Amino acid sequence: MQLPATSRWLAAASVPGGVLLVLAWSIPAGFLLPNLFATDVRTVAGPPSDFVLVSQWLTLGFAVVFACAAVPAIAMAARVGWVGALGAVLYAVGVVFLAVQQLFAITSTSAVVPWHWLVVPALLSFGAALFGLAAFRSGALPRGAALLLAFIQPTALFGVAGPDAGAALFGTDFGLAASTWLRMYGYLGMFGVAGAWVWLGSAVWRRAPGPAPSLRTVTT
Repeated sequence: MQLPATSRWLAAASVPGGVLLVLAWSIPAGFLLPNLFATDVRTVAGPPSDFVLVSQWLTLGFAVVFACAAVPAIAMAARVGWVGALGAVLYAVGVVFLAVQQLFAITSTSAVVPWHWLVVPALLSFGAALFGLAAFRSGALPRGAALLLAFIQPTALFGVAGPDAGAALFGTDFGLAASTWLRMYGYLGMFGVAGAWVWLGSAVWRRAPGPAPSLRTVTT
């Protein structure tokens, strides 16, 4: 299947978008690393406010690039059915909401977004799982990348906020809220998310572009 050159370029945006995501999560991961053997991650000091702001800007950049370019282009090339298309839409909506959240956080530390904090993790997790599994079944793009995305996005988000989500939904943190290793897995898992999308986007980029539309097309 040949793709228009525009779609290939949009899919290639997954590379700078993935780099932004890695840089964003490198900040909390770097500050947690020296305290990896702490008994309770909740007692570990996070990055200073200046570093948090940098991470928020990097995350905003990732969200904009993926919502506007990478996700639609990769989904188009993946030749997934309606389930995969639904997953791509959920993911794209999730990164739009993520971008808005980052803007709120950047402009005012006291700003509160008008939706539940679990909306974005849910959209990204379900979207990645549905799209990744559909792309794996389709086989139009590397199946390893599709399977990695379907697995790593939900589990990485669980590593970052899963215990808090469990407490909010079920009244228990499953005894995992203090785990430093689980939190670090969540941070590093975001590197896997970036890698999966870059893998998918690079596969789209390597395809030969389709022929340009002819102005001499004759209709009958």
